[in-house]
Amino acid sequence: MITVGMITECLNSHFPPQQKESWDRVGLNCGHLSAPVTKVLVALDPFGDVCREAKDWGAQMIVTHHTLLWDAGFVTDETEQGRNALFLIENGIACYNAHTNLDLAPDGVNDVLALKEADSGVAMGSGSPASRSVAQLVLLDDRFAVLPRVVQFIREGREQEL
Repeated sequence: MITVGMITECLNSHFPPQQKESWDRVGLNCGHLSAPVTKVLVALDPFGDVCREAKDWGAQMIVTHHTLLWDAGFVTDETEQGRNALFLIENGIACYNAHTNLDLAPDGVNDVLALKEADSGVAMGSGSPASRSVAQLVLLDDRFAVLPRVVQFIREGREQEL
């Protein structure tokens, strides 16, 4: 049986909370670590419509990029964030988020955006599919040391197995 705790541990191992920006709030926002999970809804934000969709779909967990509660403080039904948190808790739905720790992860959001906008983005063959798809050059065998030879061959207009 897969649990909220197992998913949290897995996500934390790929996107360590220690890598987050100091102002950010990441990790398990609400939920029981021992609760079983058979369905996970993935979304950008844990807004009300996403929370209701998770319930309607039968998800036991939501994984989002942005946090459920930005402001430390009280959870009441007086704010949208509070109502969303109460809704999830009352319906037994856990909520986890990875924000700046995901952005800063190797092959994370920032790497992919940088590769896409670079004049000559280079990705490793072992990198993420997202990184490989936006790079102009993919080093299939991960040998970064061949890059100077690649540049030399390109300048000389030659194609050759390196």
